[in-house]
Amino acid sequence: MQVDGIQALLDTAEASPPVSKLQSKFLKDAAVQVSVVRFDQVDSALSGNKLYKLIPWCQRSVSEGYDTLVSFGGWHSNHLHALAAAGHRLGLKTVGYVRGYSHQPESPTIRDLKTLGMELVFVSRGDYRLRHSPEYLSEVSRSWPNALIIPEGGAGPEGVEGGRLMAGHVSRLIQSDVIQAPDIVMMPVGTATTFAGFVDRDPARGGSYVGVAAVDDVETMMSRVQVVLNAASLKGDSAADQRYARQWHINRDYTCGGFGKMSPSLAAFITRFESVYGVPLDPVYNAKAFYGLEQKISGGTIPAGTHVLMVHTGGLQGRRGMQERIEKLTSASA
Repeated sequence: MQVDGIQALLDTAEASPPVSKLQSKFLKDAAVQVSVVRFDQVDSALSGNKLYKLIPWCQRSVSEGYDTLVSFGGWHSNHLHALAAAGHRLGLKTVGYVRGYSHQPESPTIRDLKTLGMELVFVSRGDYRLRHSPEYLSEVSRSWPNALIIPEGGAGPEGVEGGRLMAGHVSRLIQSDVIQAPDIVMMPVGTATTFAGFVDRDPARGGSYVGVAAVDDVETMMSRVQVVLNAASLKGDSAADQRYARQWHINRDYTCGGFGKMSPSLAAFITRFESVYGVPLDPVYNAKAFYGLEQKISGGTIPAGTHVLMVHTGGLQGRRGMQERIEKLTSASA
């Protein structure tokens, strides 16, 4: 079942994501072309980039004989949702360490995790901060002796490989003229895992890469990308030095207060954007990236004649628990 399940995940990931080309008076007046690669539409349960980041982890779990997958996330975690769905399909036990308390009102995500069979371990904010600590991870490992522990968000070399898989799709879309070669590839960034895979694979071939941070710790994200590029260079990859010099950066201007935070202006933007373009956005990641895009175009940082390729990384399932908040904040901004 597990081998067949892995193949089914690979088959899903092989499907070419659709592309939306945004049209509006705003973009026409700015003379900026925006294409959106819709990874959010590839699989509803393993949403967006989570599918691709988890595939190498799942392959490792099967090849090394693990029977349990353990990871970490919050109350609306797209990562845990995708992990629970993957484990359900593969017949693997899943365990989620969730930041929060069992007596809190359940979010739609938490309900789904339980339905998909994930065992939940609720931890305080203080304990959750220890999730990268070797001592804490050793304790987790002792609790689940035959488990593969996956970092939050699917980070790590396996997750970066998932980012490369996504970038490969973009390369093929460009080569087949579905979209023209972009000047800028732009996407939301949480752990920078997907972003690192894109910069390393370099599908734009001459374009630049802009990550829009959803969290405040940009320095850590930048260092993760540099580690990936340095590793490629050390392996003797002849194109690695060129990729290392590729123009890329992670923008910290649109976190809207930090991870999971949403300002009235961001909520109003989500409502307006979806009305104009018909592309749904999650408030944690993609809304901030598209908001940053609009601000950069309005401010002239992205000049006329530019083609921007936006990478929609999914995450829409997590929005279900935030819709009321979006509506309240939108009303407050009116």
